Amino acid sequence: MDSTDGLFSVHLGDIFTAKKKDCDEEAYQHAADLLRKSQLPMLVLPGDKDWMDCDNIKPKKAFDLWSETYVRFEENWQSMNEIPVLVERPPERQENFAFMFRDVLFIGINNGGEKERATDIDKDEYKQREKDVRTWVKLQVKTYEDGPLQAVVIFAHAYRFKDTFQWISERLQEKGVQIFLLHGDGGVFDLNKPLSDNFYEIVLDPVGRAPPIQLTVFDNPPKNIFDRKDTIFVGDSVAINRQGGEY
Repeated sequence: MDSTDGLFSVHLGDIFTAKKKDCDEEAYQHAADLLRKSQLPMLVLPGDKDWMDCDNIKPKKAFDLWSETYVRFEENWQSMNEIPVLVERPPERQENFAFMFRDVLFIGINNGGEKERATDIDKDEYKQREKDVRTWVKLQVKTYEDGPLQAVVIFAHAYRFKDTFQWISERLQEKGVQIFLLHGDGGVFDLNKPLSDNFYEIVLDPVGRAPPIQLTVFDNPPKNIFDRKDTIFVGDSVAINRQGGEY
C-alpha cells in the first residue's frame, strides 16, 4: 500500500509465526526492517506469539525486546504526515496508543494472550497490566466524547476485554457514535455485532492469506461505494476494501 492510499497502517500483532524459537533480538530487528519499508506510518501492536509463546527466552524478556523495537515505531515516518505527532501513549504501558484525527478516535491496545501462558509474569503484575489498558481506553473515550466525535476505531490483537467494549458501546450509543473493533485472532474474516447496534467486530484474515485491508471512515460516503469491487460497507461511515483478499 503506497502513500496515496491512506494516512497510516497498523500491524495487529503476531509478527512471528508459531515457531517459538524465533524470539531473539535479531528476529525482532529483521521484522522491523521489513516493516520500515512501509510507505505509510506504521503502528505495531503485540500479539501473543510475539512474546508469550516464546520458548528460547522468557516472556518477560521477550516483551522487553518487543517494546524496545516497536514502541513509537511510527516515529520513523515523522516527516511524512501529522499522524506520528498526534499519537499519544500512556507512560506506564507504552505499547498502547491513541489519537484523534478528523473527528475519529483511534485506539490501539495490548490485549493478546492469557495470564497462564506467561509463566514468569507475576499474577498481580498481569492484572495491573490489564487494568491499565482498561483505564487508558476509558480515559480516551471520556476525553473526546463531548466533542465532535464521529466514530471510535479500536485496533487489537484479540477480542478480549468485552466488559470495556460494552462500557464504550453503552456510553456512546445515545450520542450516535459507532465503534469498530478490528482484530486478527479469529482465523478467518468475519463481521459481527456482538454487543449492540453501534458496535462492530471486524475479524481479519491471518497474514499470508490476504493482503492488508484498507479501512476508510467517511463523513459522507460516496454514492457509488456499494458498486466498488472488494468493498464492504460497515455501519454508517466505514468502508473496508478487501484488496483482493480471500474475504
